Amino acid sequence: MQWRLPEFPTPVGRQEVAAAVHKVREVLPPPTQLAYYGGLGLVAVFGIVELPVVAMAAAGMIVVQWTIRHHHEHETQPPAPVSEEPEKPAKPGKPAE
Repeated sequence: MQWRLPEFPTPVGRQEVAAAVHKVREVLPPPTQLAYYGGLGLVAVFGIVELPVVAMAAAGMIVVQWTIRHHHEHETQPPAPVSEEPEKPAKPGKPAE
């Protein structure tokens, strides 16, 4: 009797790897945020700062990032500049200036 592991075909090409990397990058925060959260985790694990303080710092960062993202998604064109002089009403029989 022989014991063999089942073989599953795993076609991994350049496109599959690129798609997987793209998916991971969509889910993970940018490297600077990963470093921030990792640092917070280390500070909490080693007891340098108590857990509630670390949790509040992380929550604050999440709120700031959400606000920035929300602002950029809903950003509109700036309003047209308004002239400082009020418009003069046209007199009857004369064209407007």
